[in-house]
Amino acid sequence: NAQAQLRRHQLEAQRSQSKHELERSGLLGQIEELRLQISTAETSAKRQAERIREEAKAQSAKLVAAFRTEQDRLNSLLSSERKKLQAALLTSTHSSSSSSSSHHLNS
Repeated sequence: NAQAQLRRHQLEAQRSQSKHELERSGLLGQIEELRLQISTAETSAKRQAERIREEAKAQSAKLVAAFRTEQDRLNSLLSSERKKLQAALLTSTHSSSSSSSSHHLNS
């Protein structure tokens, strides 16, 4: 009877141990699955960050090109306006000097 009780106790202990081992291996499997998910998420995040960096570089290059184009356009416009102003000043200077010369001749 005591031996039967001991045997029953050993069997229960084995079952309990087996149950714990199964639970432990299940938990280890879940941990491994979570590690895999984390690794996949990290890889995906790195790819997305790289894609965003490339898009930002491209957008920056477009903005710089647009800025330079506008700067060139404004410089050209400024140069054209300067030439017009110089021509107007020269014309004004010539007409005032010729009118003053003719005024001296008439006196």
